[in-house]
Amino acid sequence: MITGAQYLSFAVEDVSQTRRVFRNLFRLRGRSVNPDSFLGSDMGALIALPNEVWLYVVESQQAGSPIGEFLERRGPGIERLALRSDNIEEEFERVVREGVQLAEDALVDTPLGRRFVLPAEYTSGIKVEVIQPTPGSWETDVPDSISGILGLQHIGAAVEDFEASQDGFERLLDLHPFFLTHGKRPHMALTPGNDYHWVDVADIKEGDTGRLADFVKERGFGLEHICFEVSDIAGVVARITEPQRASEALRTGAPVHLNKIYTDRVQGFEAFVYPEHTTGVTVELVQPYPTSPTSRYRWR
Repeated sequence: MITGAQYLSFAVEDVSQTRRVFRNLFRLRGRSVNPDSFLGSDMGALIALPNEVWLYVVESQQAGSPIGEFLERRGPGIERLALRSDNIEEEFERVVREGVQLAEDALVDTPLGRRFVLPAEYTSGIKVEVIQPTPGSWETDVPDSISGILGLQHIGAAVEDFEASQDGFERLLDLHPFFLTHGKRPHMALTPGNDYHWVDVADIKEGDTGRLADFVKERGFGLEHICFEVSDIAGVVARITEPQRASEALRTGAPVHLNKIYTDRVQGFEAFVYPEHTTGVTVELVQPYPTSPTSRYRWR
């Protein structure tokens, strides 16, 4: 069964630069890992987060490799969501039985674990990897909080069709969503098993406006942003907007969008750091209200 989200692959132009930016802005440190033939990466780094999920930063100059192709077609960003399984043969047999066209050699042994990929077409836009980690290949001694970051709260995704995406996750991966209301319409939320973490899925239609709609127009459907839950959003924003620290990011000036903490949102206090300051992905910061349905005090 699926027991949690294992990692997000963050395809970038320069792994070293991304590590420096995440260390400077969020105090998140990564460790170098060997090239990953399954992803086709030339260089990589794992950034561990408190709720047992990793940001896997990778770069590639290999034409036709998964990461190289993604960078060429879409530019830097989140390439896939990897879900952890305790019985990958069972997962593989189920998706094949349900009609997914995968070759017998699609289930691959790698140093990080046994892995296969569910193409994005089966979830209406989200590329999913299933991995059964090799024992000892992923560090587990991550503190409960890293400089005020409590964990990866959610991953924001844009899909073309809610029903098709829901069917893919339920039928193929046995993940059953619930629904959250954000603004004008509901979002589908998938809880893979990590503490206080979900995948927040919105369906984007022609004529929609806003950040997600702009992302789809420019990049296509897929994984759009990551959200860190923080214990003190004012303190985190003050720290990352310090002039010296801001000058260490890709551009000078305050990297928080509009230099603003939003206080009128449904789920909590929010702030955003846009892709031009993170080497390729929007990072949301959120401090949930105690009364919010997504507060860790009310979770599940």
